[in-house]
Amino acid sequence: MQDKIAKGRQNWTVGEELPQATLTNEQVREIKRRLKSYSHGCGFTIMGLAREFGVGRSVINHIRAGNSWTHINI
Repeated sequence: MQDKIAKGRQNWTVGEELPQATLTNEQVREIKRRLKSYSHGCGFTIMGLAREFGVGRSVINHIRAGNSWTHINI
């Protein structure tokens, strides 16, 4: 795959450019901002964030762990 990308034979689409993306880059920035200040008693939960943005809890956890949306910095 890396060879394909390096030689221009594979499109490298990320984030909201993907057809199956349910979040926008700005929404992910907001999620990351909130997760940065996340602690017990902070006024929101992971599940609450997931509901607010219309995604599953695992999506928020992947963003939190740095496994997805890694190209978005805050």
